Amino acid sequence: MELWEVFSRLMERKQVKIADIANSTGLPYTTIDSIIKKKLKDIKFSNAKKIANYFGVTPEYLYSGETIFESNVVPISLPKNTVNIPVLGSIPAGMPVEAVENIIEWIDIPEEWTHGERQYFGLKVKGDSMFPEYLEGDTVIIRKQPCCESGDDCAVMVNDTEATLKKVHKCEDGLELEAINPMYGRKKFTMEEVKYLPVSILGVVVELRRNKRR
Repeated sequence: MELWEVFSRLMERKQVKIADIANSTGLPYTTIDSIIKKKLKDIKFSNAKKIANYFGVTPEYLYSGETIFESNVVPISLPKNTVNIPVLGSIPAGMPVEAVENIIEWIDIPEEWTHGERQYFGLKVKGDSMFPEYLEGDTVIIRKQPCCESGDDCAVMVNDTEATLKKVHKCEDGLELEAINPMYGRKKFTMEEVKYLPVSILGVVVELRRNKRR
């Protein structure tokens, strides 16, 4: 299957126009238009990654129409109905997620996830405190909610810092935030600290997305 055929199929499934793709990926309108009109039969891998992220497929999928994956990577299936959610580079202290403007890209999630008025956002992983489960540059998809189950990986806001990704453990007298990387350890907060610092749970990680190539 040629590039234009794969592209056309993805656009039809997602019900989007060339301008939608160009605006979301930052690629020139003419580049997308040339692909559809069969004038451009190949694209740079860096551009393929942007387009693949937009459609929720692998870059390799664009070239063949088939999901190509490594033995330790689950193949991506393309949902029939999807919705766009923003991926944030950071969440400043005290700012509601919906008010954050530093959107670095948009990605798709299945529309069915949003049933019951559930809301989601993506967050880029920074640093190595959650290594090896999460790598710097990974995108985690987070369901917005102010509470969690003990042991959940969450986006957490502590005091005057930006949102951080940590494993949350509930204790009888407070909360404990764990960095999976043993070099960072755990930090415990009393119920009083949780209330007055405060320590706020912004949401729970429901999915990890990682590019195979860096």
